[in-house]
Amino acid sequence: MISDKKPLSLKNLFFPIFFETFLVTLTGVIDTAMVSSIGDNAVGAVGASGTYLAVINNLLSVVSVGAAAIMSRYVGAEKQRTAKRTLRIALLFNLAVGGIFSLVFALFTKQIVTAVGTAPSSTAFSSLSARMPRSSRSSLRSSL
Repeated sequence: MISDKKPLSLKNLFFPIFFETFLVTLTGVIDTAMVSSIGDNAVGAVGASGTYLAVINNLLSVVSVGAAAIMSRYVGAEKQRTAKRTLRIALLFNLAVGGIFSLVFALFTKQIVTAVGTAPSSTAFSSLSARMPRSSRSSLRSSL
């Protein structure tokens, strides 16, 4: 099958991937800069909550990358229907896991922050930082 589409290469994919990663990192930097005027405890809290949110984000990213690899194999084998099914399963899985983690963070933030050893002086700020909409967007971003 001959196509007029420009073939994807690493060079063509580099900038969108780099830009997305840069923006995610920039979000953390902006969060830190915004709370720096509040005090050291607030900066530490944003860093602490950002760390475990990044772990969950990476978990969801691993599922997405794995699904993309499997889908590529199916597309290469001209099994479009199976590739689409794989996509649906991966999206639903990441959406469910992202939703569960968002719910857990919303309900048990203080317990999680305490369990990971956050300093008592930063616990209140960490709980507040983890409950902000950023946590939901971060979890759901990976699933889309």
